[in-house]
Amino acid sequence: MSGLAGRASLVLKITLACVMAVLATACATSASSNASSAGVEAIKAYNAQVLKALNAGDADAMNALMADDYVMFLQGRPPTQGIEAIRAANRSFLAQWHDQEAWTATETVVQGDLGFQWGTFELVLTPRAGGAARRSVGNYLHIYQRKADGKWRLTRAMNTTFAEKTP
Repeated sequence: MSGLAGRASLVLKITLACVMAVLATACATSASSNASSAGVEAIKAYNAQVLKALNAGDADAMNALMADDYVMFLQGRPPTQGIEAIRAANRSFLAQWHDQEAWTATETVVQGDLGFQWGTFELVLTPRAGGAARRSVGNYLHIYQRKADGKWRLTRAMNTTFAEKTP
C-alpha cells in the first residue's frame, strides 16, 4: 500500500505544482494585459491629440507631439527623417492644405515601451489657396515608443493610399 500511497502523493504534488504554475502564468498574463491595456489607451489618447492638431491646422501643436527620432514614410516619396525635416514638412503641408483626417485602428499592440497600430485612414484635403478638395482613403502602420518622460510618441509612420478622388 505504501507504494500506491507514495505514487498518489507524488501525482498530487505534481498536479498541485502544475495548478500553481498555471495560476502564476495567469496572474502574470493579467498584469501584462493590464499594462498593455493602459498603453493602448494612452496611444488612443495620443492619436486624438495628433488628429486634433492636424485637423485644426496647428503646425506648432502637431510638431510638439512628434518624437525627435520620428521617420515618416509616404507613398511614392523617400522617407522624411530628422526632427527639423519633420517640422518643416508639417509646417509646409498645413500651410498648403486644410486637412480633415480620421484614423480607424484595426489593431493596436503594446509590449513594454513599444507599440504598433495599423488601420485605415480617410482624409479630405482642401487647398488653402482655393480649388477642389481631394479625398483619400488607405491603410496606415504606426510605431510608437514610450519615451523617458513616460509619454507615448509616434516614431515611425507609413501609409498607402488605395483610393483618391474628388469628394
